[in-house]
Amino acid sequence: MKKLSTCLFVCLLASQANAGPITFSDEATFLGTTGSLSLESFESEVATNSRNLSSLDLADFTVSMNAGDTMGVFTGDFFGGHATDGSNYLGFSDGHDYVDYSFDTSINSFGINLTDFGDFGYGSVTFSNEIGDSYTAAISGAANANEQFFGIITDFNFSNVRLSQNISGEFYAVDEIYYGTTGVPEPATFALLGLGFAGIGFVRRKKAS
Repeated sequence: MKKLSTCLFVCLLASQANAGPITFSDEATFLGTTGSLSLESFESEVATNSRNLSSLDLADFTVSMNAGDTMGVFTGDFFGGHATDGSNYLGFSDGHDYVDYSFDTSINSFGINLTDFGDFGYGSVTFSNEIGDSYTAAISGAANANEQFFGIITDFNFSNVRLSQNISGEFYAVDEIYYGTTGVPEPATFALLGLGFAGIGFVRRKKAS
């Protein structure tokens, strides 16, 4: 009877739950769910250790900032910012408003490592895209040189990501940007695999009225 009840619960979950966007705060779980994705970790870029760029063209996407703000490719430690893969990473001007990631082709999976965010004040980094998804990607209150991960899989493709932050004077950096297209697992898939919901957020996108 117990096994039957469990089966009924899982089957009901599978039939009623929309796939929807799924967000991740754990890199390993994200990659285990998406499978192989493209990766940009800035290793082929020249590290100047200075914020002297308003935009950066990469193999499959362009990174740009709001007017007046700058960024640069760094190596080594810079006020807590650091690489999470290899030696290079991208650091932004203090207290900037937002950073845009514009992809050459549409994707439905995006992941990013953020370092040293939130040790200078109170606030957050917000992920958004052109299809209406909006989530908190990083929060303040962590120690210097902290690492935070944000990942998302959606059931609709997008090609533009904006990461906005709201702490005046805050510096942070990013590395290991994952992107591509993968299938969207149903929530019941995680129950069947015994993964539960740790580090995973299931969210239903509101339909436009």
